[in-house]
Amino acid sequence: MKIDRNVKRIEFQGEEGETLVVHYDNRGEPYRQGVTLDLRNSDIEREVAVFLENREACELRDFLNRMYPRE
Repeated sequence: MKIDRNVKRIEFQGEEGETLVVHYDNRGEPYRQGVTLDLRNSDIEREVAVFLENREACELRDFLNRMYPRE
């Protein structure tokens, strides 16, 4: 699968100050690329980051497409 590295990150604001940031990421040794989902909560100043490799990112995309099919 080809990744467009020029796509910028996207942010979603939660109802109570939470933020979800999704962006391209790559990791070394062994080289892996995919997306990182950063979950932020301003109240407790804590962040959780989840890295999804290409295959996992595609599975998430397919899951969301099944959940929200085009009409």
